Amino acid sequence: MVYHSARSSAECRADHCSESQAITLLKERKHIGRRGRRGRGSKPALSIDAKNGPLPREIVIKKGGVSESDLRQRAIDILTSRGRRIDESTIAILVDRLLARKEEGLRKKKGGIRLNFTEADVEREVERAWIERLLNEPDAAEVRREAAYQEQCEEEECRDLVAKFARESAKKTGDAIGDVRDRYETIVIEFLAARYVQPDGNRYSLASVLHSDYETNEKLKNLLAELGALIEGYASRCIRGEPQYHWKLNGSEEVRAVEKLRGHAVSKDMMTLLALEYVRDRNGLISFLKAIFKHWREIYAPGSPWSVRLFTQQVRGRSKSIAEAIQDAGIVTKSTTGKQFDSLRKRIRKYRSRDQRAALPKKILLRLRSVQKRGMTESEIFQLHYFSSDTVPTALDALRRSGQANWKWKRTKTKDGKIIKARLWYAVRKKL
Repeated sequence: MVYHSARSSAECRADHCSESQAITLLKERKHIGRRGRRGRGSKPALSIDAKNGPLPREIVIKKGGVSESDLRQRAIDILTSRGRRIDESTIAILVDRLLARKEEGLRKKKGGIRLNFTEADVEREVERAWIERLLNEPDAAEVRREAAYQEQCEEEECRDLVAKFARESAKKTGDAIGDVRDRYETIVIEFLAARYVQPDGNRYSLASVLHSDYETNEKLKNLLAELGALIEGYASRCIRGEPQYHWKLNGSEEVRAVEKLRGHAVSKDMMTLLALEYVRDRNGLISFLKAIFKHWREIYAPGSPWSVRLFTQQVRGRSKSIAEAIQDAGIVTKSTTGKQFDSLRKRIRKYRSRDQRAALPKKILLRLRSVQKRGMTESEIFQLHYFSSDTVPTALDALRRSGQANWKWKRTKTKDGKIIKARLWYAVRKKL
């Protein structure tokens, strides 16, 4: 049984340039308005006074008779009329260009150097910034594939079971749900940590190496009884203050082992959490362990749908190459007829399209539920690292059609009394 570890959010972001980096690159570039092309017999097209330097932003705003909110609203109107997506980076660039035009007018009054700068230059700069940001975004198909892969990893981490049993246990004992859930999540991660080197040279998780010990209900009952006795002995020794012998787990300085379960070392962190939960709610812990072992028994079974779906999202390519790779990896038995192979390809296409189509809306819905009534605008959702501008509107529209999310107008009043509207998305609560 090969253990597939979930990629961290940092690794997911490493493949692509972040939007903040793209904005920084745009700011470092010289604007068109500050240096244009010189025509024959024309003066240098500069927005900088050769003697006195550029005019301060405050002076341009004060003497130009405009405010920051006016310029921002004007920039939003321009983007809306051109049919472009409204976001903070594009608005900031367009505001700078509008300020440059105001500065040009002030310099004309002062008799300063004229600018070779037109409204077309503003549009070209906005268009260029928009294209650069899109180039720095990940491909939409890649974003969907990555989200679907993370979805399968979260299924292996038993997120739904953790939330269910933590809520039930905390309600029964009156403890904080968040603390119980954190301990349950850490226990699952300890079981899934790939620390155990096997004869083939690969590292496997404790959940994988113990797979044969919970293949049947009878074996699982014996394993839980042995694990319960192990936890009880460790907890009693901790309460009495007896010294605990510990050793390095696979030569690691950070991970120390204190017990052995079926010949496999168990880390000190995991035993401490198990002992705490055993003392707090013994029956709740045993029920939780029984549920996660049964879940892993189902998804780790040879040829299980989960293993095929996970491998499908890991590998790029057409259904034929993915099917061949799945068979070579031993996840499913090799097809003996062309009909069986075509059936496997059909399953792969179904898993790939369905999982990728559902993964992003689910992630957005979870984020909307986390912010509750505050809601999120489309630009705020777009800032999340695993989204691109192509996928956000499609995912939001799917949530709206399914009745899981909806939007309302968010009106923001500026200092000069103008109203700026934006769509505020929120999760729809289920009626009991």
